[in-house]
Order: sequence, then C-alpha cells, then structure tokens
Amino acid sequence: MPFSPGQADGLPIKARSGKFIKFSSSQENTMKIGQNSFVNLEYQLRIDNDTIYPPDGDPEEISICMGRGGMPLGLEKALLDMEEDEIKVVNLTPQQAFGEINDQLIYEVRRDEFDPSVELRPGLIFEATNEQGQPSKFYIRELRPETVVIDFNHPLAGKELEVVINIREVREATKEDIAQLYGPGAAEKWQIPN
Repeated sequence: MPFSPGQADGLPIKARSGKFIKFSSSQENTMKIGQNSFVNLEYQLRIDNDTIYPPDGDPEEISICMGRGGMPLGLEKALLDMEEDEIKVVNLTPQQAFGEINDQLIYEVRRDEFDPSVELRPGLIFEATNEQGQPSKFYIRELRPETVVIDFNHPLAGKELEVVINIREVREATKEDIAQLYGPGAAEKWQIPN
C-alpha cells in the first residue's frame, strides 16, 4: 500500500517532505555521497501529487555515479552528503527535475511513418536517430485519425515530483563501475583514478 498512513511512500518508515531518517546498520559506513561516488539506491515517485511510480508500489532500484549525468540536477543535489541506509523525501519542481514542456519538441507525423506491425498507443516510447547521428527518445503523446503526436520532451517534463530515496550503498566509484554504467572508455575520459 504505497502512500498509506504510517509509511513514507511505500517504504516502511515515517518521513516528512524534506526530512530524512537514518537507520543504523550492523556495518557502519560513514562515507557520504559526493562527486564520483557510486550510489545504489531505491526510489519511488509521486507525480503531480497523484500517480505513483513504479505502479506496483515496489521501489525501483538503480545505480549511478554522482556528477556524471543520468539524473536530474535537483535530485543529484538532494543526494549529496547522504549516507548508506538514509531515507529522504524530496520535492522537485519541474525546473529541478526534467524541465518545463518545450512545445518545439512536439511534432505531428503521419501514421504511415511507423512500422505497421507496432500497435501504437499513448505513452509508447521509441528511439530515433537525430541529424547528428545521436540516439534520441520520443514518446507518443496523442493518436489522431491520420496522424500521431510525438514528443521529444522527457515524459516527466512539466511535472512536480515527490521522490522517496533509500540509499542502499555508497562507495568510491571504480573504473569497472563506470564502464558498466556508462560504457567502455568512460572512466578514462572522466579521469577516474582507480
């Protein structure tokens, strides 16, 4: 039961927005999250005070290397100085999360430009290649009789987010971590020492 009384957004804790609770663990780890930290965390989102993600109520688990992109800047700032086993609830405005909706990234294209074997539906995500040859994702915003409205904005652009973060692991990132998360050669490009 996510977001029920006595729980903080599906996690068995009590927390208020902007506050955190630190639980002691059998193995003390006082390393705080900083630049180049490897962080494994669980999170849940409440979108615009309504929709819960993941929809099943179980937290999603991800690993990141701090300061290397892949996470909204507002959320990355909220992670700084957190420690293992710390739980925090963070409220993000659209500007702190995925930005406002940019209408110039919304297009209307003919239905016949899509593979006919694909069942089109709002929310379906596709990957395309832009003019520079870079991969770029878009999603179907709306289906019309002859056309499809596609959106290159992030699906959470323009949304206020409440994020429950549970830090599972914090340590210095290794070259292996960087290669696994960002591809071979990334550690050298970013000059990661170990």
